[in-house]
Amino acid sequence: MPDSSHPRVLILSASFGEGHHSAAKNLAAALQGKAKVKIADPCLDADPGFSNKLSKGYQLVINHTPNLWAALYYSADLIDLNKPSKILTRKPEYATHRQIEEFQPDLIICTYFLYPYYIKRIFKKLPPVPVFTVVTDSIKINKSWTSAPTDCFIVTDPFTKEVVNRRSKISRENIIDLGFPVSPVFSRLQPLPVKAPIRPFKVLYFPTGQKSQLQRNIRAILNGNPSIQITLVLGKHLRKLYAKAKEIQSEFPQQIHLKGWTKKVPELMSSHHLVVGKAGGATSHECISASTPMLVHYLLPGQEQGNLQLLEKIQGGVLADTPSALSQQIEKLLENDGALWREMKQSLLDFRKPHAATECADLILKTIHENRSL
Repeated sequence: MPDSSHPRVLILSASFGEGHHSAAKNLAAALQGKAKVKIADPCLDADPGFSNKLSKGYQLVINHTPNLWAALYYSADLIDLNKPSKILTRKPEYATHRQIEEFQPDLIICTYFLYPYYIKRIFKKLPPVPVFTVVTDSIKINKSWTSAPTDCFIVTDPFTKEVVNRRSKISRENIIDLGFPVSPVFSRLQPLPVKAPIRPFKVLYFPTGQKSQLQRNIRAILNGNPSIQITLVLGKHLRKLYAKAKEIQSEFPQQIHLKGWTKKVPELMSSHHLVVGKAGGATSHECISASTPMLVHYLLPGQEQGNLQLLEKIQGGVLADTPSALSQQIEKLLENDGALWREMKQSLLDFRKPHAATECADLILKTIHENRSL
């Protein structure tokens, strides 16, 4: 039997998109030393080969056939996930059951929409515990999230709270706007101040897997301006994009710094003037927490449209999905000694929630304590 003096928190995540795992890891970091935490991916546990193929297929679709992804995304609104599918969900649901039975958590956190549906059925056989669902995108939230049977939704912002409140069946007080659980490191970093010099103008660039896009965008950003410096983070695209990255670096050897994998994303975001990247849930909210304006160079239909809407509502980012749009937007940011950049910077400073993971951890521990006291 588990030690009752230590709260046990099971976090269920998935490898389909960066935001799910990012939220899971950051919550685990915030709970470190306060609870016994386990992160599990029941989809991967159930069938590693099939799950990896699905994950690779997901990456191919979102990078190369966004219209296909849009069709898949919106069709999910028509599926009733309360009805089990023996073909698609039997193995992951069994893996979820096994994780809960073996770990015996005091509370379960789901950062992927499927798991609350499994858990509802599993709790017919096992003693129930509180279930929190962390919604990792903003504003444009699929029905598969908002219909999830959960005790509590953690959402990223007040606009998303209103969307979830309209579409879900749980009470408004159980839809809690704490922010996206970014790394606790963000709460310890000092963003660039609003009055910071804008020369050199430091741009942090996160590419997609599209080779053709990389060099065109970077040339447009530099655009003959020697005061602009780019830190190009290749990350998971290191092998695929390295040759193209080296070619463009050779054209601008004094202005481009290459990085492969890095664990210093919070530090990099906080020390740069601008982020150029894809509007994923994690990246968008990391920019907000770092108070670093963002230009979105690639927008995936569906949930990423909502992330862009949030950035636009709080004046923290805009869409610039062509080389000419990137060039024009950066020129606007630099005009009048960076007047527009400073306005965006201040808006983000006013909205940022760098303590979201810690506040979520506190709520989790409070809920466990109250539940044990019943």
